[in-house]
Amino acid sequence: MNKIADRNVVARASVFQPASQPPMSPREQEFIDIKMLAFVTSMSEKMIFNLIKDPDFPKLKIGRRLLFDKEAVMNYLVRKYGNW
Repeated sequence: MNKIADRNVVARASVFQPASQPPMSPREQEFIDIKMLAFVTSMSEKMIFNLIKDPDFPKLKIGRRLLFDKEAVMNYLVRKYGNW
């Protein structure tokens, strides 16, 4: 390779993988939307919307999107309704 191609490779690597931020951990990738939560918990979306009304229900609202941490929701359900 020539010098220009080498610099392009280095520049692309620094753009797509910034050194100042650590790589995403698996924990950050566990946020799911309402449809996936309904599938994972085997509940209807309507039932989940009723659960969301509880202020203790673990949810994250970003703009108009509702996201849920799968592990936190499962812990909430076990704590609230027992081990099912």
